[in-house]
Amino acid sequence: MTKKILTIVFTVFILLAVLLSNVVFFGTSKSTYLRLQSELGISETTGISEDGLYSITESIIDYLLLKTDNLQVLEKVNGVEREIFNQRELDHMEDVRVLFLLSYGVLFLLAAAIVFRVVLLHKENNLAEFYKEAKASFISSLVITSLVAVIFVTNFQKFWIVFHEVFFFNDLYILNPETDILIQMMPLQFFLKISTRIAVSFLITHAGLLIITWFGVKRDDKKNRR
Repeated sequence: MTKKILTIVFTVFILLAVLLSNVVFFGTSKSTYLRLQSELGISETTGISEDGLYSITESIIDYLLLKTDNLQVLEKVNGVEREIFNQRELDHMEDVRVLFLLSYGVLFLLAAAIVFRVVLLHKENNLAEFYKEAKASFISSLVITSLVAVIFVTNFQKFWIVFHEVFFFNDLYILNPETDILIQMMPLQFFLKISTRIAVSFLITHAGLLIITWFGVKRDDKKNRR
């Protein structure tokens, strides 16, 4: 019974760790932000130069990575220098930063628990148990990603609204696309594209973990035969 519970717990741990690691990676990837901004024509939408967007994006990433506590940036919008974010945008980004901070903490704990389990099972020449958990997690990721894909295709906007209603305890995320630079820089299409990247990478990471674990199991089998 205890063994079954551990298997279920670590299957969930692997699933969450892989998901969070991909969310953190793409959520703080400057190159991804800049590529999507170029694809979506954000410079034209905002009236901010490519260099200006680079500077603002760098500030956002540094803020989410806890490298700075100041998100405000001075840049030219349609040729006029101004503070980029208003107070509502800054307050919302503070909430977003809290979510990232929680993600870092949870991810660290999950990774520590998984590494400890792998080391323990490796010492016992029982990596097959972890392979079973990784396999179950991979199958779960296939199911989850398939469901998410259906949601993305049918009504991503509804998904995005529900996500904010669940993880935020205020309505600061409701911004004005006519006046607020934050939502102009990161419109719905931006999040659809970045979420798609996360979903695909979520599957690929799981597959890679499964393959690595499989090789580990084979190596343990060879040791046991000697």
